[in-house]
Amino acid sequence: MDKNTANSILEKVASDYDSIAERFSQTRYRDWDEFYDFEKYLKTGSSVLDVGCGNGRLLNFLAKYGVSYVGIDASANLVQIAKENADEKITSSLSSYSFMKASATELPFADQSFDIVFAVASLYHIPSRELRKQSVKEIARVLKEGGVFIMTYWNMWEKSRRNLIVNNIIKKIAGKSKLDFLDTEKPWKNPDGKVIVNRYCHAFRLSEIENLAKHYNFETQERYYLKKGERVSFSKGFNGVYIGKKH
Repeated sequence: MDKNTANSILEKVASDYDSIAERFSQTRYRDWDEFYDFEKYLKTGSSVLDVGCGNGRLLNFLAKYGVSYVGIDASANLVQIAKENADEKITSSLSSYSFMKASATELPFADQSFDIVFAVASLYHIPSRELRKQSVKEIARVLKEGGVFIMTYWNMWEKSRRNLIVNNIIKKIAGKSKLDFLDTEKPWKNPDGKVIVNRYCHAFRLSEIENLAKHYNFETQERYYLKKGERVSFSKGFNGVYIGKKH
C-alpha cells in the first residue's frame, strides 16, 4: 500500500469512529472476557497506556489496581465520551488518569514512560505494514525495560468474517481495491441494517504479530485465540491475543 493511500485510510478510520461514536460506545459497556486473563500482569500503581481507548471501558477494569492511566484514541468524539464516562467513584482509586486524542503511529510520550501498554482491538485498524511497524516501534519506545505489551484484535479469519477478506482479494485482483491483499472493510450498521461506514481492518494472524513484536525486542509471553472466554483454534477464535515483554 502506498503512503498516500495509507494516510488517507488512517484519517478515514478516525472520521468513521467520530461518526458512529455514540452508538459504538453504547455497544461497549462490559469487560471483554479476556480482560481477566491479563490480571497476572497488573501490579498496584503500574503506569498504563491504553492505545485506542475508545469509550474508556478498560479504565473501569484497571481501577482496582490504583494504576496511573492514560488513554488515547484517534477519534476525538470517542475521547470526549471516555472523559464523560469516567465515574468519579471509580477514578478516585487511581493514581491519576487522562484521555487525549493521539495516534498509535506517533505517541506523544517520552521514552520508557509506561509499565504496560494495552492495544485492545485497535492496531488492526492501522493501514499498511509500514504504519503498523511504526506503531509497534512507538509502543516499544514508550515501554520501560521489562514492560508488557498486551494486544487483542478481531480475528478476521474466523468463519463468519473471512468472506470479507475473500471479497477484497477478488477486488484487488480485478484492480478495484487499493487495500492490501490481507485487508478488508467491516461495515457498521444501524439497527435497521443500513450501513453507515465501512471500517478498515487488517486481517492479522498471531504469527505476524509475534514476528513484528520480536523485531522490536519483545519476548512472547502468551499468544492464543479466544471464543467467549475459552481458548480455541485459529479458525474458531473470535479474538486473537498477543502478550509480549520488552527486553
